[in-house]
Amino acid sequence: MNPQLITSIKFGHVLKGRHRTARIWQSIFFLSTSTAILALATLIFSIVNQSFGYIIVVNKIEPQTLSSTPLDQLTNQSLIEILKKNLNKNRIRTLERDLPLAERSQTDLYTLVLENVVQPKVVKSYNLDQSIFDPSSIKAEMAKSFPNGELQFRSWVNASFLTGPMSPRPETAGVRTALLGSVFLILITILVAFPIDQLTLDEVEKDLNNPRIKVRS
Repeated sequence: MNPQLITSIKFGHVLKGRHRTARIWQSIFFLSTSTAILALATLIFSIVNQSFGYIIVVNKIEPQTLSSTPLDQLTNQSLIEILKKNLNKNRIRTLERDLPLAERSQTDLYTLVLENVVQPKVVKSYNLDQSIFDPSSIKAEMAKSFPNGELQFRSWVNASFLTGPMSPRPETAGVRTALLGSVFLILITILVAFPIDQLTLDEVEKDLNNPRIKVRS
């Protein structure tokens, strides 16, 4: 038999084997990529589904009993009077130590009234899918179990969540402290790593320019 023909047949078998192996690995790659995309889509859906939805809020003290004017429209002095009237002296002293009430902004005082006097508490939360497709059962449960509650549509990921400080109350907790800590850590890393990296590059450059070091090809 012609040696060239034998070589051609062997090459054809090898080529078919390589094509078969390539198809197998292509299928594995496609399957793994599809699985990763599906897992990522599931994760994103879960985050969105839990970040939005109805909540039932029950206040310890109703804002209407504190003032006939909405609390967010009251003056600083009125808000301070509400705090002093409803909080004990030890709590007032603690707040004054952090920052005197008279020096606080209206927004800060309003937040203090909400957290320390009104004390809204989320007693029940619902995911986005149930809030959209089954709101009637949510309202029925609130009327039965929490007749004094208030139904609100809440976005847990908002500006106050990003700019608010840490708090033991999930209703008012934020990630500002964690974000600032991460930024400071990155800045410190850059300040420490950049000079060391520059020093290392300078030493390498000196070694490369040293005539006594021969580069073998």
